[in-house]
Amino acid sequence: MNPLDSEGDRIPSISGRKGPIGLRNPMGASDSFGADSHKEVINMQMQLLFILVMALLLIVFTFQNPYPVQMRFMGWQSGQIPLIMVILISIIAGVIVSLLLGLKQAKELKRDNRQLKAELDELKAPPVKSEEES
Repeated sequence: MNPLDSEGDRIPSISGRKGPIGLRNPMGASDSFGADSHKEVINMQMQLLFILVMALLLIVFTFQNPYPVQMRFMGWQSGQIPLIMVILISIIAGVIVSLLLGLKQAKELKRDNRQLKAELDELKAPPVKSEEES
């Protein structure tokens, strides 16, 4: 039984999307695996593949370079430390910097989103009629 209104038309939903049998989908969800979702899955798989390849290369590099190295930087000199430690410290520092920059950007985007939502709510509000217009 199809939900019809008194005039025989289909009952509309908020989203306006049709469901699998031609009815409106009240949740607005896609009825099938959409193209955007498919791209997101492919993107996640590519990221995972990249991480795995980098981890494999790091492991191979570690086994081929077990020798200690001495670091020098602007007059400072370290003792003998394994090369893998230098690489791991560099990777961890890069991850921390990336996370901090990402958090800063996320905070700015949230602020902008709040401002835009407030602007939209203001535009959606019905106009106030003055006594002269009534």
